[in-house]
Amino acid sequence: MIIAIWGSKGAGKTTIAVNIADLLSKDKRVAIMSACLLSPTISLFFSDVVKKHSIFRALRDPSQTGINHSYSDNKKLSIYDMSLKEHSIMSSHITDEQVANLIDYVNDKHQILIIDCESNYNHVITRQALIRADEVYFLVKPELESLAFYCSNIMLMSKLKINEKASYILNMSSKKISSKIIEQQLGINFAHQIKENKLLKLHALRGITTSKRSNRKFFKTAKKIAQEIK
Repeated sequence: MIIAIWGSKGAGKTTIAVNIADLLSKDKRVAIMSACLLSPTISLFFSDVVKKHSIFRALRDPSQTGINHSYSDNKKLSIYDMSLKEHSIMSSHITDEQVANLIDYVNDKHQILIIDCESNYNHVITRQALIRADEVYFLVKPELESLAFYCSNIMLMSKLKINEKASYILNMSSKKISSKIIEQQLGINFAHQIKENKLLKLHALRGITTSKRSNRKFFKTAKKIAQEIK
């Protein structure tokens, strides 16, 4: 199963992606892949993972990456991300065929593949992730940029039938506003609501996944989404 996490910049895509992967990896073979080819992102959350897969090496030859590396609490998780030694200039030579082959390979070797998408659909990994995904979780913030991002992608989502497999998550971290008002403005229904707090953001910067102690409501929502995916 392929799960794509999408939305505008700063909507909380990476935060929700790594926490869902962390929860699912307790009893599933899970892989998480970053679509960002500018710098490492998701791997920073899993500092206790001994080995992480270089996304560029995996794109060249998926079969050389191996699968499932155990980390804390006996969980198993495969991580595909940039390494600190790699440079974004390498991304200019990546093709849709390479990305499609990698996604299909990783998906075949795992029960669940979660892809943390970039906002821009024209990004090659994001494009292939959204096309191939079984489910898409679209994050929205009650901010002009985030709302405009959704509106500007309505036709694209309809054309590619992304809206037929999309579930919407409202990130209420910025402003207090009724979710019903946003639903009416966008013409969608939110399946979940999350609310980031300062401690959760601090943990994200330190590379720590969410716990009940840091944000009980966020953890509860992430757990509910993980149960849906199962």
